[in-house]
Amino acid sequence: MVDSERAKSVTWSSLWPNRPLDRIRFDIEPDGQGSRLTWSLEVNEPEPDTDNFEQMRHRLNYLINGEMRLSFGR
Repeated sequence: MVDSERAKSVTWSSLWPNRPLDRIRFDIEPDGQGSRLTWSLEVNEPEPDTDNFEQMRHRLNYLINGEMRLSFGR
């Protein structure tokens, strides 16, 4: 984690050694009696090509939406 604002956002450092300046940002917003979590991949120059971007997106989707879901028993 490289940055956070309590109950609003968390920013992770890059998962990719060859792209150390990229970041993954999680925004947390109230949603009724719960919360809504949105994540964004923030990339720096040079932008990844389409294949590399899809690999990055797939990895994040697996870690966040797959692995994290398992930690909550779903």
